[in-house]
Amino acid sequence: MVQGENRAKAYVFDENNRQRPQRSIFLKLQKYISDFIGIKTSARWIMLTGLRGSGKTTVLSQIFYQNRSVDCYKLYLSLDQITQIIGSSLNEVLETYENLLGFSFEQLDKPLYLFLDEIQYDERWGAVLKSLYDRSNKIFILATGSAALLLNTNSDIARRAIFEKLFPLSFTEYLKIKNWEKIFALLCLSRRQPKRHLIK
Repeated sequence: MVQGENRAKAYVFDENNRQRPQRSIFLKLQKYISDFIGIKTSARWIMLTGLRGSGKTTVLSQIFYQNRSVDCYKLYLSLDQITQIIGSSLNEVLETYENLLGFSFEQLDKPLYLFLDEIQYDERWGAVLKSLYDRSNKIFILATGSAALLLNTNSDIARRAIFEKLFPLSFTEYLKIKNWEKIFALLCLSRRQPKRHLIK
């Protein structure tokens, strides 16, 4: 729970501490959060699905890091770590977090943002998130999972959650990332150049 920001940061920046380029879907997901903050929409449960290796975790981390300064409660969890390594469950972790807050989710005094990665590792993810969603309208859920989630979703979840698909990198996005690298290099170079008006 405590290391959420550090975990996300590892995906936001590369080994040279350069910010990784954003996929096109980043802006769409960020708009869901911005609209929720501005109370412009009731959409507050977003499922990001896609093939393994398509970049879901990176996008989730970028969204989390982008909103790190927003005044709210934030929780970043990786369900594969919780279930496969710790041997716990999503429900147990949420109950623990609720106890740490010192009050129930129904009594939230400000929004709670949940960033959940690899949700399919918890067999009861659907029932847990449905229950959580219904407990408070101050909870925003952004979760990633495999494309197979679309086949295993019941009608109760489908009516509440919005499913967004992350496809493998397209040629257009490839060009965008390639140009991103060039622009970043030029920005770094310009910062190293002496300012002529200061020399004078």
